[in-house]
Amino acid sequence: MLASRNLNNNQRAWIFNELNLPVDANLAELGFYKPEFKEAQLEKIKKLLAKMPHPIRWALSMLVGFTLLLIGLIMLVTPGPGLLFLFFGLSILALELEWAREMNKQGLQGLEKIVAKLKVWFKIGKKDK
Repeated sequence: MLASRNLNNNQRAWIFNELNLPVDANLAELGFYKPEFKEAQLEKIKKLLAKMPHPIRWALSMLVGFTLLLIGLIMLVTPGPGLLFLFFGLSILALELEWAREMNKQGLQGLEKIVAKLKVWFKIGKKDK
């Protein structure tokens, strides 16, 4: 949430004042940031997946991917990040299924088009000012 490297001294002092914290308080100890995901943990996960037999890896991918897709579909009509869960579910399914790979690729291409249009729109908005 708060990253001390992104805050200048005035912002940091204001936050500490608003929260009634001592100036020398450590924000990480107070629970303001999540610990970063370490590369060593990522490598352990990759090695674990590489050691798994293909049928087990396939079944695990299907279970997790379709579960995330189902949760994403539910969140489309209820409060929650439904599109994000749909994307994660498709990304996991894309590890094993060709149709999911194709849908994921089409979704990323659509997202790139939207981002390009937004960049153009914001550049035009800045020129007007």
